[in-house]
Amino acid sequence: MKKIFEIPIYAISRETLKKRVDKDKTIFIKKHQYCPDEKLLIAYDNLLLGKKTWEYNHIIGYLVIAKRDSDIIFLLYKPLKPIKRYFWKTEKKSILINQVLNGYHFSMRQYKSNREIILEINNLIKGIIKNHLSKNEILDMEIYNNLKGSIDFWNL
Repeated sequence: MKKIFEIPIYAISRETLKKRVDKDKTIFIKKHQYCPDEKLLIAYDNLLLGKKTWEYNHIIGYLVIAKRDSDIIFLLYKPLKPIKRYFWKTEKKSILINQVLNGYHFSMRQYKSNREIILEINNLIKGIIKNHLSKNEILDMEIYNNLKGSIDFWNL
């Protein structure tokens, strides 16, 4: 099996995290009004080191797209127990396991071009988003969308 893509699944969107950080920062500043602004902001940044950075720090799973022989397969790695409420400041980690995605694969033999393969992959990704991700989970498609047209699936 050759991995083609590992698409991260985020617990919250970049915009939602920014709103939560801004709200938390406002509360923190109000609680510590007596402290000079410069030192207060340094203290806040140190307190949330890494937690307010969206990329890589709020990933709760992955969608793997891989090629096995002449088949394209999809693997979904998420926590065993669904995350009902995500606490963005937590340091608790979850173990990711492969969720069974019955029916989310196809044989490339029925497609002649890379374009047709990409269209089928896009359709299956839409089905995975609809049927296997909650409304709060964000599939970060940026890298996939940037590279999908550059890959020759037949020569992998």
